[in-house]
Amino acid sequence: MLGDFTTRLRRIASWSLAALIPTLTPHIAEARWLRAESPQFVVYSDGQETELRDVTQKLEEYDALLRNITGAKDKPFVNKLTIYLLPSNKEVREVAPRASESIQGFYTAGPAGTTTFAVRQDLGAGDWASGQSIIFHEYTHHFAYQYFPANYPTWASEGLAEYFSTAEMKDDKIEVGGFQNGRVYPLRKRAWMPVKKLFNLGEAKGVDGRMVYPESWLVTHYLMDDPARQKQMTNYLLAIGRGEQADQAFKTSFGMDYAGFDKVMKAYLKSSKIKVRSFPRMNQTPIELAVTTLPASADDLLLLNARFMSRSLAHQDEVDMRLGEKALQTVRKRAAKYPGDALAERTLAAAELLYGDVEKADAMLDDLLDDLLARSPQDVDSLYLKAARYVLGGRWEPEQRAALWAKAKPYAASIYKLDPNHYPALYLYALGSLAQDGVPSENTMNASELAHQLAPQVDEITLETAVALSRAERAPAATRLLERVAFAPHATAQSLYAKGLLDQVSAGKPVEHIPGEIPDVYEKAAASR
Repeated sequence: MLGDFTTRLRRIASWSLAALIPTLTPHIAEARWLRAESPQFVVYSDGQETELRDVTQKLEEYDALLRNITGAKDKPFVNKLTIYLLPSNKEVREVAPRASESIQGFYTAGPAGTTTFAVRQDLGAGDWASGQSIIFHEYTHHFAYQYFPANYPTWASEGLAEYFSTAEMKDDKIEVGGFQNGRVYPLRKRAWMPVKKLFNLGEAKGVDGRMVYPESWLVTHYLMDDPARQKQMTNYLLAIGRGEQADQAFKTSFGMDYAGFDKVMKAYLKSSKIKVRSFPRMNQTPIELAVTTLPASADDLLLLNARFMSRSLAHQDEVDMRLGEKALQTVRKRAAKYPGDALAERTLAAAELLYGDVEKADAMLDDLLDDLLARSPQDVDSLYLKAARYVLGGRWEPEQRAALWAKAKPYAASIYKLDPNHYPALYLYALGSLAQDGVPSENTMNASELAHQLAPQVDEITLETAVALSRAERAPAATRLLERVAFAPHATAQSLYAKGLLDQVSAGKPVEHIPGEIPDVYEKAAASR
């Protein structure tokens, strides 16, 4: 259980995102999959259309609720969040084969995009374990990372998502902070982790994963229940984000030590002070939805496409490769059933790109992608795959990196002309230039910084933008971005590497960095923790 949300908080690496929404060609037969698009969401489901429309409407209203509560001033996302409503855990594991058998949903963010996957059982229910609460939980992560980027400790990230996910929409109001039986029961029946361990999970030993969510929910509920305590929580998160020593930040922010906070939490649970907050309902007018039925190939390939595209730029270890090679055989068989189908061909291209024979794949990939682009020259997904093909090639052949990455830039530039807010393409464009030594051009800096602004939750992009800023002799700006990754609550390869880069910048030294890579020493160091 702990591994599930730890992976989600890394917001990169092991699960980047399925951002590339398939642009599907017509097919005689239709799939059971539907696609709904609203002002801020793209939602896929193989359930009933009425259910799909209902959950998409509620998502828009839930977004309005979060804006109302948090006072978010920024404009709505320019990149719509993609959500997959899945029938069971089996489909979750098809997208993320290394996920636990109990996981019901997850949010991922990476250099290829951002998305949420959730089992849709009991979507209309308000119970904490419903599909609706899972979707609200995951969207809260996305909202927080986008509008209030920070190094959220596990208790805060999961606690806030749990707290808001209880939102229950009634006739004229929305109730938030409801009593969660599934969280309260463990608090009453099991031994608690000390608050000190909960607040320092990255360094704690012997963590009981079953208690992390319940205790995080209770702590957050207590802090959100009073404006003064909300301010204490904000002060603590800001202090941690600045890299302050955790114990001192806790005492300064909350005015007590860990033992005192333990007593307060147990008293709070026993009291009758746990109450629900009510807010007026907003955006109840039915929104305009574009709902389309996907072609038959989606039944066989939609989720595999999401899985492969999410891996398009991510580091993969031996286990990933073994699982991927097995899935490649499945894709080859399934794609053969749909000749000329764009989804089938893109899924096959992505699988071959990641797991096919490198020596044989190049010519086949070029033929496949060039054929797709000849038929649909403005297809963003195929253009992205073509660019990613050269970026991955540069990683496999370091001596050819600069030349191959330069080939990726025209395709990324073509995407920019079609969609100036497509941050995965902006990132690839910037990488193509950062492979060259020297001070980045103004164009490269613009692309890198815009990619970061559009996706502040993606650590890989944050790191590369920081390096670009450092090379451009903008050390203070580089330092701020590196600190955001370096002081993450969990020690990851990215956070450890960011600390190393931060030391170089702080010492006024030129940053020694290979674009798009993290040295193995940091991967091994993170794995040993």
